[in-house]
Amino acid sequence: PRLDMVAAIKNDMDKDGGNSDTVSISARFRRQIRKVMDCTTQQDTGVLHQEISLLLSLCKKMGGAAHAVAGLMIAAQACFMARENDKSAGYADKAIRQSRQLMDAHDPAGYPTWKSCVMIKAAVLVGKKKRRPAIALYEGLAHEAASRADAFMIMEGYRLSGHLYYELGQPGTAFENLLLALTGGSYLEQEVRRQSTFLHAARMALHLCKKTRGEDDGKILQERLQEWLGNDWASLLQAEGMDKATVRRKSTLFEFN
Repeated sequence: PRLDMVAAIKNDMDKDGGNSDTVSISARFRRQIRKVMDCTTQQDTGVLHQEISLLLSLCKKMGGAAHAVAGLMIAAQACFMARENDKSAGYADKAIRQSRQLMDAHDPAGYPTWKSCVMIKAAVLVGKKKRRPAIALYEGLAHEAASRADAFMIMEGYRLSGHLYYELGQPGTAFENLLLALTGGSYLEQEVRRQSTFLHAARMALHLCKKTRGEDDGKILQERLQEWLGNDWASLLQAEGMDKATVRRKSTLFEFN
């Protein structure tokens, strides 16, 4: 018989739940997450906000700051998916503050939530073309990731901030950040580099190198890419869709100030 993946996922979310009145709060929490995410595709956002309120209420019943920030992160993600950007940013801001407190207390639950919500908040800002505040978030993310040896987020923080500098007409700074992104990504396994946004960072770095540096620097970069990606690095960067890595959206007049 054909496997119904949607049904399988829903059944997994519902496990330990059943219809019993003695359903545990943790099982109810899992089911409520599913309800919230199901609402992200509906036009009536009022239902989404009701389900989010129920989710946050369950988080309070579960107790503990880790559950509270987890609920806020899910709310931020759900609102972002539903294009409720102001609501998303509000939840993300709360989660960022509270997860930072967990990080300061050396709670391992803090950093994963913090970095996810920083990414959400920055994405909201980018959508509103508020590039400089988004750059500050992405660079802050990269710095924190460096202190935690999180190679992937080092790469993403500098890659995304580099692209925003490019859109602001600062190719030199953009190139420097893209090099930092590649350096961070170089600590990932090669197979990960070959199948991740490392390729986008590499494509953009080559593009900016031609604009801001000399031929010798270009050759050095190409040698590094061969080392990091393999002998077929050039063909990887020419794959379908890779040309979008260097697309530049227009900035507003005020963003150049």
